[in-house]
Amino acid sequence: MEAARNPIEQETLMPYKRRADKHTDTPITPQMIALFDKLRRARSEQQYDDLHGELWGAYQAELRARTGRTRPWEWPICVDPRYDENPYPHGTWPHANWQPNERARAMWRQLEQASREARAARAARTVSCDGAGGSEQPAA
Repeated sequence: MEAARNPIEQETLMPYKRRADKHTDTPITPQMIALFDKLRRARSEQQYDDLHGELWGAYQAELRARTGRTRPWEWPICVDPRYDENPYPHGTWPHANWQPNERARAMWRQLEQASREARAARAARTVSCDGAGGSEQPAA
């Protein structure tokens, strides 16, 4: 490749640093996992909505703490993919153009995975506490 001859060509051939978006990591806290577990066990729609609001508030607070910004347009924060169905009547324009909220579905899966890992960690701690408890005899 031949070097640029004039300064303008040189400027356009200079490499530049590509910046990756640093806000792609989803903050998931123990408080959010606890709220998610309650959300999954909600018995009524009102209880589900209240817990979803609390979860959204915890998510926004964590975002504000980490980045100084919030994302108020990210509602709903999570949607169970099993029940995320097209709400519009068949044959209507909204029904034909409806798309699932993939960001909310992905957040549900991330919270579900974090919840599974938290339960496994709690189970491992209880097993290790029970196993380390008392059958060993002190050396004389």
